[in-house]
Amino acid sequence: MNQRRVVQPIDINNEHDAIGVQKAITVAAEKIGFSSRQRDDIIFAVAYLARYIVECTAYGSVKFEPIDDTGKSGLLICVIGYGVRQFSMDFSAVSQRFDGFEIRRLGEGQSGLSITAKKWLNTTQDSRWQQYYLDTGVVTYAKPGEELNGDTYFVESGEGKGLIAVIDGLGHGEQACKAAQNASEYIKDHADQGLQALFSGVNKECQSTHGVVMAIAHLDWRLGKLAFASVGNIEAKILKQQEKIHLPAVRGFIGRVAPVPKVVNMEWNPEWILVLHSDGVSKNWQSHDFAYLFDKRAQPMAEHMYQKLHLEHDDATILVAKVSRYEKHQP
Repeated sequence: MNQRRVVQPIDINNEHDAIGVQKAITVAAEKIGFSSRQRDDIIFAVAYLARYIVECTAYGSVKFEPIDDTGKSGLLICVIGYGVRQFSMDFSAVSQRFDGFEIRRLGEGQSGLSITAKKWLNTTQDSRWQQYYLDTGVVTYAKPGEELNGDTYFVESGEGKGLIAVIDGLGHGEQACKAAQNASEYIKDHADQGLQALFSGVNKECQSTHGVVMAIAHLDWRLGKLAFASVGNIEAKILKQQEKIHLPAVRGFIGRVAPVPKVVNMEWNPEWILVLHSDGVSKNWQSHDFAYLFDKRAQPMAEHMYQKLHLEHDDATILVAKVSRYEKHQP
């Protein structure tokens, strides 16, 4: 049986290292057989991620390797940045170039981000849904005076669908951070499960913690469908031009005897925008307050809403998600 070759990460500490990574990914993409256009997408994305490490973190690394799945060949790229100085860099220009893209915070006691991206050969089929990608923007900060953030989030997208979540660990500081990270890790490892199964699994995973409140949304823009469920006080709103749809939540929290979440299934209009936020962000706002941002990317929209709405007494997270066409918002 063939064993998977161990691939060593390439350290990035400065601009010179970033240039070296671009040269290495160019060679790797050519060997796999990507087209010229696909190689350009991969090189652009890796250059962008390398710049993120240099500009926004203390140090980091990039690792890439060939992958194969039931006859499909492709490339897996893993980026880790340690000692993150800012979390608000816009990754939408990168995520739209991949068939799978995931961002998550590192585990308890570590300040940083982990980014995983997949690119498959021959994925440019003439399918309408492939003209779109999930554009997400996130801003998250700990309560002033706290070192650890009790909020976290999850984003994963690819193949015409995406899974997003905002999680708030009860309380503040270390215990809240641990609970939120436990929940996020479970979602990452079981992202193919249904929403009720995810809530049940997170409830078991958080038994030894103070618990969490959580909202999860599954978007499938191939079929124009949204599935949503929430337990606790995570706000979830769908924005339209002059109104908003407030998605329901079940009262309670997850981590003891959690209530059964009610899964809402509905049609998804590509003109809509989904906003999830924790209670560190004010819920007293209307759709028309931010209508002038509707044609912007998700990240600047999240940043602007956070600036206007965040509260000082709690950890605060806001996540904005919209389905956008590839030709829009190009860098």
